Amino acid sequence: MNTTYLVDTEGNKIAVQIPIAEWNLMEKEMQKLRKKFEVLQGIKEAVVEVKTARKEGKKLQTLDDFLNEF
Repeated sequence: MNTTYLVDTEGNKIAVQIPIAEWNLMEKEMQKLRKKFEVLQGIKEAVVEVKTARKEGKKLQTLDDFLNEF
């Protein structure tokens, strides 16, 4: 990766420049990771919801019922 560091008067790195093509690739990858994270968070919340419902003795919707809603 072709990077250029910007430094302050004391030589401390304060910013970095990268080519726009590399930035665009990084942004695309970040979008994929965000979507993946959202899906995993949803699964995690669903597992917690199922565990709570089971402890409370609540009846849960079956997968067949869910799929037949649409």
